[in-house]
Amino acid sequence: MREDVYVKMKLAGIDLCVGIEGDTATAKLVNGAKVQLETCKDWAGAQQWKMEPDGSIRNRWSGKCLEAGGSGEPPSNKAFIWDCNSAEHQKWIQASDRRLQNKKLTNKYLGVMFGASRLSSDRYLELRNFETGQYGENQKWPLLEVRYTTCPMNWNVLTRV
Repeated sequence: MREDVYVKMKLAGIDLCVGIEGDTATAKLVNGAKVQLETCKDWAGAQQWKMEPDGSIRNRWSGKCLEAGGSGEPPSNKAFIWDCNSAEHQKWIQASDRRLQNKKLTNKYLGVMFGASRLSSDRYLELRNFETGQYGENQKWPLLEVRYTTCPMNWNVLTRV
């Protein structure tokens, strides 16, 4: 029996997880699909990510990697999925405070776009400068370990990594 370990990236303190934009399962497979907040669901493969040894973060559903957009400055600072490759834009470092720092854009962290409310689903993720206080909480991603053995219906949220 094979066991795979994935994680859910959950926004600190609330029930919103990192997922992939798209109204259909096929739309979540497209290169360039934006990464967004979604209500956490145990069974959602598009919310399950594998922290690879090389620093990339691979999505279970699409098989694609989390990538940092462009220069990291608006408007090209969105996070999206793309075919996994060796590009530094797809490499991430998790800091002890649970922030995900992009390896290529060394002063940029995965965070939530600002606007009406950071606490809503369908909010896109982007690369942001290091922030403190309430806005700094937009950059913290406790990882919930998810394991499965034989069938995707056997997903279980076990513990923080």
